[in-house]
Amino acid sequence: MKKAICIGFVAVLLLSLLLTVFLPDQRFSEMENRYLAQKPELSLQAVLSGDWMEEMETYLADQFPGRTFFVRSKATLNYLLGQREIGGALLGADGRYFEVFEEGDARLAQNAEILRAFAAKVPGRVFFLPVYSAFSVYPEDLPSFAFAPDERAILSALDLPETVTVADAYEELLAHKREDLYFRTDHHWTQDGAYLAYRAFCRAAGWQAADLARVQSEETFFGSLFSRAPLWGVRGDDFAYYEIPSKVRVTYDMAETADSVYTMEALGKKDMYTFFLDGNHARVDIETDAGTGKTLVVLQDSFAHALVPLLTQHYDRIVVLDLRYYNLSVSETLAENPGADVLLTYNLSWLAQDENLFKLLR
Repeated sequence: MKKAICIGFVAVLLLSLLLTVFLPDQRFSEMENRYLAQKPELSLQAVLSGDWMEEMETYLADQFPGRTFFVRSKATLNYLLGQREIGGALLGADGRYFEVFEEGDARLAQNAEILRAFAAKVPGRVFFLPVYSAFSVYPEDLPSFAFAPDERAILSALDLPETVTVADAYEELLAHKREDLYFRTDHHWTQDGAYLAYRAFCRAAGWQAADLARVQSEETFFGSLFSRAPLWGVRGDDFAYYEIPSKVRVTYDMAETADSVYTMEALGKKDMYTFFLDGNHARVDIETDAGTGKTLVVLQDSFAHALVPLLTQHYDRIVVLDLRYYNLSVSETLAENPGADVLLTYNLSWLAQDENLFKLLR
């Protein structure tokens, strides 16, 4: 019996090795939403330094036949054994995933000072729209003993001047929490959650929020947190969006253009959140037929991708900058758009850790 087990084990290893050698390499894992390691180039220097062996180990692990099955099975087994933090994701109640944050807010005071200095030099109206994480709205679904930053305290610690109008949707988010305001398998909010934030912004700006038609997609979304902990049996998220009646012309990174703020081709793909504004870009320019004569400059993170399309009802021109990727002068961009409203909208927990806000003062 032992001999048969040993023979079977060796046979499986040999078969796996042969499949790894002869099957074509995969470049991208849809399930994990990341690029996989490719076969390292063999050289004497790489062998002597030990780099080649390390790279080959990573390559074999990424290209192992049946990798997706084993990754999901391992994550599921860890969950069944009681582990609630897997791959940088917290697994809570009701099939809800949460992002992992470390304790400490060393950058918060620095970033708050930057925001105040930036707001002081903007001649037009400045709005701040805080974005709450799912754990601030659904704390009861967090796993026991999980750490969650106090985002209300973070907002208070920013101590923004009176010249900044805060468009805070917190109470409305709590009032509608029985709805799907955040994806269960992703850290972003749904466009239903973004719509509540949009209504808060309209109240702050003195406008009437547009009543938009809601479209329910037939596609199922498995987000970035699921990619970190891809358990078997997890239910994917429903995906919905609001129809935008305005005609728009969108320019991404001052190059590629589109006639919609939505990327329809993203529906059905793994990273469906790229449906909104085509995912991450350094700069997005939007021209609309709103006819208001107004311009908006948005400084944002990826939560705003689901929010900005809703604002096209109120501005003829919207310039969206993501400081993670945008390295040109923000001051020059504001000078190019005199009299523009400015909207700062950031996830509060990440704002306490963001290393890119210094670019606001360029």
